[in-house]
Amino acid sequence: MPTRLIQTFRSNFSRLPLSTVLTVPFVLQTVGAVGLVGWLSWHNGRNSLERLATKLSNQTTARIQNHLESHLNIPYRLNQTFEATITSGAVDVEDDSALQTFFWYQAQRNQPSTTVAYSNQLGEVLGIHKTIDGQFLLLRQNELTNFHWNTYRLDETGQSVELLKSVPSSEQRYRSWHQA
Repeated sequence: MPTRLIQTFRSNFSRLPLSTVLTVPFVLQTVGAVGLVGWLSWHNGRNSLERLATKLSNQTTARIQNHLESHLNIPYRLNQTFEATITSGAVDVEDDSALQTFFWYQAQRNQPSTTVAYSNQLGEVLGIHKTIDGQFLLLRQNELTNFHWNTYRLDETGQSVELLKSVPSSEQRYRSWHQA
């Protein structure tokens, strides 16, 4: 049987044109080499892309964490400054004018959309808000305002220029966050 197989192969092989006999092995080698290089290139590209995506994700996470930490550190830093100022006696919380000036300077040093405020046990509130466009607003709620939220526009020296709005509001002392 093996002899017969060899004879069949020889008779069929001898009928093939010489160009086919020379071309087919060359084409098979070329296709094999190109296929292998293509697969290796695809595989390495995929690994490189995964490493790049991981690196980019880690960098983005680190930047977001850094931004959040610096942003969330602002209220803590403001509270520490305010506590030290009150403790040292540099600002009397009963003196609205001194408190307003202190808050105005603090708001100037901070980012837009920052509010620095103080509320006492009576539910009175005094604060300065720095708007996105860099303007300063005085927020006041006390017995003189009949416990309405009054918002005043401040000039470049921190003094109230005009009443922008007055909103009736429930007294702060009855709110749970104020009682706590």
